[in-house]
Amino acid sequence: MREIVLKVVESDEFAHRLNYINRNYSNLKQENLIRNAVLELLNEKFLDNSNKAFAEHPREKGSKIDLSIVNDAEKDRPYSIEFKFQYTNDYKQFADYNHFIEKDFQRSIYKKQCDMFILIISSWDKDNKKDYDGKWGIKEEHSLSRFLSSNENWKTNVGNLFSNYSNVTLDIKEITVEEPYSTNYNLYIMSRD
Repeated sequence: MREIVLKVVESDEFAHRLNYINRNYSNLKQENLIRNAVLELLNEKFLDNSNKAFAEHPREKGSKIDLSIVNDAEKDRPYSIEFKFQYTNDYKQFADYNHFIEKDFQRSIYKKQCDMFILIISSWDKDNKKDYDGKWGIKEEHSLSRFLSSNENWKTNVGNLFSNYSNVTLDIKEITVEEPYSTNYNLYIMSRD
């Protein structure tokens, strides 16, 4: 399943959907929108008829998995994926982020570990976003730019964060979209093979 999810993320279709999401939802945290784009592409193009992707399934004791891929022959053991969407200044530029991985990747609602953890970190040029937001009357105090770091220490911290985990594969993808302003999506995909 890891290879299939990577094909989705590397596809032109996914880049187009990210551009669509950013063009239409540039004032929102985009975690669920991106999860839905991955799910839709899996079901539309990347999975065969014996597999199906579901959002927020399974649910157990008030918790749910962000996305699962269910094989019709192994319904009780779906491939589970947790998504997180953050900005570059979140959690002390990721110096204090380990608890999310521990909670969502190491321990999940199952009595087993999650199969994949996808951390999406979004960033852009603050001046470009300020011009865009100003054009549409989005006040500066409501701009998502307030969650961006003024330096790139977050990259080092994220690298250190993922170096704490052995027996996992880490794939890093960067996708840049241009609408309504240039935005970078850094995807850190940690998986068990």
